Amino acid sequence: MAFIPRLAYTGFTLSQPFLVHSTLTYIASSRPPSSGSSSSSQPKEYGYGLCGAYALCYLGIAFATRFYMAIAFRTMAKVRAALVGSIFKSMLQLRAETGNASSALSLMGADVDRVTMTAYVLVNVGPDIIQVALALWILSTQMGISAVSAIVLCVVCAAGAVYIARLVPARQTKWMAAIQRRVGATSDMIGAVKGIKVAGLSGDAERRIQGLRDYELEQSTQFRKIQVVSVMAGEFLCFFFLVSCSCS
Repeated sequence: MAFIPRLAYTGFTLSQPFLVHSTLTYIASSRPPSSGSSSSSQPKEYGYGLCGAYALCYLGIAFATRFYMAIAFRTMAKVRAALVGSIFKSMLQLRAETGNASSALSLMGADVDRVTMTAYVLVNVGPDIIQVALALWILSTQMGISAVSAIVLCVVCAAGAVYIARLVPARQTKWMAAIQRRVGATSDMIGAVKGIKVAGLSGDAERRIQGLRDYELEQSTQFRKIQVVSVMAGEFLCFFFLVSCSCS
């Protein structure tokens, strides 16, 4: 259901270059003609029509964003509820001595969040591909052969994304395992907090939790580095693309 408003958002977004081009053409035609040139100015109603087109475009972007975001987040909430309910039912069927409580807590936390965010990404996959194709076509009509540089950059981005995606699972697995250890230890200590206080082990428990947190941050460093490289590569390619467009 979110596909239709997302396509509408793509259409309204890609209509902006045409509106800007029409506006510049209208402004240029409204100037007084120079000597020896004929005047082909548009009527005043054409400018009013452009104002209405801009209003329609930006209102369409606002409403399309509102509808597809609402549907996307509703889908994320449904996925989260289904996953948490399934994990809870499975946890109730486990024996207490299996030691899987920390796994269930980790699944209900970080893992569920990552799965639900994937549901949001899936909503944008198809429309994003269509938007890229249409944007490249619009660029080719304006720049001609110079638009090949944009296609090359898209291929480079795709290849870089595939390479970075291969590096993510191993690092993410280590990070999720560290989160699971910290969450499990925290849950066990909260369950035995009375005995810990009576035994005077509050300081030791705090140091253990802090140590597990430090270990978790250490394991997440490699994953964060991959994210930083991905963002920097994307920003560099956008900057290179703008420079190539300005030089062409």
